Amino acid sequence: PIPHAPAAVRGVINLRGKVIPVMDMRLQFAMEEAEYNERTCIVVVEIATRNATIPTGIVVDSVSEVVNIKGDDITDAPHFGLDVQTDFILGMA
Repeated sequence: PIPHAPAAVRGVINLRGKVIPVMDMRLQFAMEEAEYNERTCIVVVEIATRNATIPTGIVVDSVSEVVNIKGDDITDAPHFGLDVQTDFILGMA
């Protein structure tokens, strides 16, 4: 843990010379904490803000497959119905 950081921030990693924060979304969403094991992975995502793109590591239970998705394969978010807020879904593949 990092002193004075939220509990969901589990630490940092050095990825190709860049220091990247690592978050456990289970803790962020007040879910039951899971023990890390040999299948636990860190998926690095880029979070876009108004001024920059911030690489962030997200702890996941496991990864079964890694795929490359081309921009042309991403379509607009579908209409899910009235109960799903899609403001933060830019597209789906």
